[in-house]
Amino acid sequence: DEFIGLFNETTQEALAAKILKMRSAFEEEDIRTETLTFRGSFSFGLSIFPDQSTDKTTLLRLADLSLYRDKKRTRSIPEPLCDGSPKEMPYET
Repeated sequence: DEFIGLFNETTQEALAAKILKMRSAFEEEDIRTETLTFRGSFSFGLSIFPDQSTDKTTLLRLADLSLYRDKKRTRSIPEPLCDGSPKEMPYET
């Protein structure tokens, strides 16, 4: 899924730092089903108003291009953290 976020950080560096912190927090959390535990991934794209554009269509296009560059750079195939057997499960089944 893709989402749009609006942030009020005043510099690209401050915004990137905030989003990297969010990514780190998200990727540290396990996603659990009844039989498997996964780690998620988080890709993001940035565009800066008004530095890069004042036009919303252009800002979305630039953010989308940035997102796909990030996805390509960080892409990995999700792998279970355990095989689902009761001895491997970190929680009660």
